[in-house]
Amino acid sequence: MKHKHYDCIIAFANGEQIQCYDKTENEWQDIKFPSWYDECKYRVKHKHQDYIDAFERGEQIQYFDPLIDDWMNANCPSWMNCIQYRIKPEPTKVSISKNRDVDKTGSMTYSFNCTTYEQIKNDIDDILTYFDFYHVQTTMRLLGWSWWNTNGTPTIKDLRKQARNLLETAAKNVLIEEYDGEYTTSCGGFCAVARVYENDNKVYLKLSFEIESWDNFD
Repeated sequence: MKHKHYDCIIAFANGEQIQCYDKTENEWQDIKFPSWYDECKYRVKHKHQDYIDAFERGEQIQYFDPLIDDWMNANCPSWMNCIQYRIKPEPTKVSISKNRDVDKTGSMTYSFNCTTYEQIKNDIDDILTYFDFYHVQTTMRLLGWSWWNTNGTPTIKDLRKQARNLLETAAKNVLIEEYDGEYTTSCGGFCAVARVYENDNKVYLKLSFEIESWDNFD
């Protein structure tokens, strides 16, 4: 009769790391010399086992996409050995305060409270996830549009990097500089806008790609 732990025994013989479930600690632990007791639970430790366990606990897992040189949320991870995973970092709280007031010298200062810089980063990540960079790239290719620092149409990685830089610049300046609640910056067709409102701690961000515009601003 086939041994209860046959698959794990073969994997162990092939050099795989085996884990045994510790009922006392309520966790899986590495074991160097398995005893293969029938009443014990064994498993082959996956390369991404720590992340698999974290995913089962409900933590957000991210994978690294080399095409865009960035981390993306993995809602249904494939756990392929060739893919790099991580647990999404916890928000780092950073208090940024600037209150709008008139000091004794008559100078005007602007301010609001930003709960966390990580929240702004998360919002930027969300925008970059849902923004259709492939549509932008296709349009640029049809128009023969290139940037000074690219050889031909920018890659998706180039487009995402440019968009991230603009969004971060807009968020940083609307927080720190005196732009009265709104800051806009644009480059390479992209336009990023950051806005804040009185008595609202959130930084609102917008990313667009413009083909044509006109105005009569003085």
